[in-house]
Formats: sequence, structure tokens, C-alpha cells
Amino acid sequence: MTQISRYLLRNLIVATLAVTAALTIAIWLVLSLKQIDFDIGRIQYNTVVSACMKMLNTLESAKLAEGVVVGPFCVVGPGVSLGAGTELGPHVVVDGETSIGARCRFTGQSSIGGPPQDLKYQGGATRLEMGDDNTVREFVTINRATEHGGGVTRIGNRNLFMAYAHVAHDCHVGDHVVMANSATLAGHVTIEDHAIVGGLVAIHQFVRIGESALIGGGAMVEYDVPPFCNAAGDRARVRGLNLISGLPRTVTITSSEIREAMTEGVSAIVDAVRDTLERTPPE
Repeated sequence: MTQISRYLLRNLIVATLAVTAALTIAIWLVLSLKQIDFDIGRIQYNTVVSACMKMLNTLESAKLAEGVVVGPFCVVGPGVSLGAGTELGPHVVVDGETSIGARCRFTGQSSIGGPPQDLKYQGGATRLEMGDDNTVREFVTINRATEHGGGVTRIGNRNLFMAYAHVAHDCHVGDHVVMANSATLAGHVTIEDHAIVGGLVAIHQFVRIGESALIGGGAMVEYDVPPFCNAAGDRARVRGLNLISGLPRTVTITSSEIREAMTEGVSAIVDAVRDTLERTPPE
């Protein structure tokens, strides 16, 4: 065999061995990747099944009345009670010792009954109580109470909480209240029946908003607002009577009668001040 023939044969053997080794490595990689995919899939499957089982167990420990609808990806805590016909849209979280009445509607992504945002809260057994026929829109947050604030955050009946509204710990909200988009209640706030809180309003701790009051959009409220009044501004002050949604909706009285009553009231105040000045002896 010539030298050239031996050279070609040697190169052929080397090439064959190289191809064989490459094929072996490729086959090993394919089998390994399939095993890895199978293991990852099995882990993901087990994780999903575990999460679903945990969700089912949580729902089993909650109290759900007849006709309750729980949407996809909701979390309902073990201390929750949902009244008949209440509907939870997708991604709603209801936690803690929370009692919700009948026919309430949560459209999605809201957090209800979460722990209060208060550094003094020590994890005590506090509650959130909500009445019937309330509507809670997207990304609304309503916190349960603190131990030192009475222990109960209370929501009445037939209220509307628009998107991004926030009700803090220990608040008391009456009936037929409207909280517009991004309206915010600090802790211990009281909102009486038929009040309307405009968009982007912030209300300071311990403030009381009277019955049928109207708070203009963007107001920063530091002090109590009397019933049937209209308040607006930064810092908010009373601008007059709520003739938009207050007296006309809740009291059967005409505009002329309201003006006449206001005139008589102002006259009575002026007369009382004049009498007091006349009876006060000069210094």
C-alpha cells in the first residue's frame, strides 16, 4: 500500500470516529433534554395541581351561600362568608374575617378584607362587614379593622365603589354611598347615607361626611362636612348646600322653598347677633 493510500485510510478512519462521536453526543443531548422537559412539566403539573387543591380546600372552608359565583383565579380565605347571589369576577381576593351580604358584585382584581395598613396592628381578630347589593369595581381595596379602632370596618347596602377606590381600616360607610375613581378614605372615617365622594378625593383620618353631602373631585378633606352640604377644594371647605344630589333626592322640597328657608335662617342668625350686641353693655 502506497503512502498516499495509507494517509487517506487514516483520515477516513478519523472522520468516521468523529462523526460517530458527534452522533452519540447529539443523541445523548436529545434524550437528556426530553428528560428535563418531562421533569419540568411534571413539576409544573404538580405545582398547578397543588395550587388548585389548595384553592379548593380554601373554598371548602369558606361559607358560600346559594348562587354564589367565584370567577377564575380568585382567592377566598377560610374566614370569609359570601351571601346568596354574590359574584366574584376574576382575580378577586377576599381575605380575613370578612362577611359579605347578598347580591354584591365584584368585577375583578379587587382586594377585600386584607389586613389594615397600620403599623399598630398586631394581627388581632378584626373584621370587615359588608351589606347587600354593593358594587365593587376594578382594583378597589377595602381593609378590615384594627384592634384599637373598634374591630370592625363596616360597609352598608347598595353602595358603589368605582375603580381604584380605597376604604381603610375602621371606616364606617352607610347606604347608597358613591365613591368615584381613586377616592381614598383614611382610617376611622365615617361616610353617612347618600353621600357622594368625587374622584381623586382624599379624606383625613377620623373625618365624618354627613348624610347626602357632596365632595367635589380632587378635594383634600381635613374636617367634617355637614349633611346636605357641598364641599370642594384643597383644603376643602363648604361651598353651600348640595342642590345637585342632596336635598332634591332625599327631601321633597322645591328650590324656591330651599331659598326661602335659607333666607329665613340667615335672617334669624343676623337678628340673634344684633340682639346679643344690643344687650352687651359697652366697655
